[in-house]
Amino acid sequence: THLALAHYIQGDLSSAEAELIRTEQRCSSIEFPQGAFSLAYARQMEAIIRIDAGQLDKAAVAAADLARLGEEHGFDSWSLVGAAQSACIGALAAAHSGATAPELSGYIDGIAGIVDLWRALGVVSLITFYDAVLVRLMIAAGRIDDARLRLHTALELAAQTGMRFYDAELTRLLARTVEDTAERAAGFRDAVDLARTQGAYILEIRAAADLFELAADGRESLATAVSRFARDSTWPELQRARALLG
Repeated sequence: THLALAHYIQGDLSSAEAELIRTEQRCSSIEFPQGAFSLAYARQMEAIIRIDAGQLDKAAVAAADLARLGEEHGFDSWSLVGAAQSACIGALAAAHSGATAPELSGYIDGIAGIVDLWRALGVVSLITFYDAVLVRLMIAAGRIDDARLRLHTALELAAQTGMRFYDAELTRLLARTVEDTAERAAGFRDAVDLARTQGAYILEIRAAADLFELAADGRESLATAVSRFARDSTWPELQRARALLG
């Protein structure tokens, strides 16, 4: 599963998928409860990978299976995570389909309730990923102040815990809440630089694409980000980046 995560963050989706298959095969050979619990862990990670890749249909399948495993075996924490992931996926699908701000706010409030409960209980592993999902929805709903507050909370937690795996994306999203063009571009550059130092190719190319559309120096950053991917990479955002470069 961790190999799948390493491949995913560098945009090698096919290798990530291969490792997820190996995980499932390994889990099927392990007796209960370790096998089923480990498979639930893998499903959680698969849903995150699929969400970030924009594969919401496949993400929904992974999240539903996670919830099923939790309910079937009495893993209450996994049941809750599966429900939260399903809510996130449904909300993102609605946003992509042009849902109105009031419709999105209903999703946002429900997901925020779960995420804030986790935070209050000290269950913070991976929580900044869900903060970022909430921020994307808040921006789409025009709730910019709420988005900015959520981002500062997430970045503060990352600084306190050292859980910085999603800081580049949080930094990119924070820049999107800024009106001043120069300040926004500076935020995108910070996100590019941070992703680059972490070897997070998918976050680097995402921030570089935003910078390309805003500032004159964005072409070089985007071209560099694209060059990191294997020629046969199937990462979805790579196609958009190449199209921008012409």
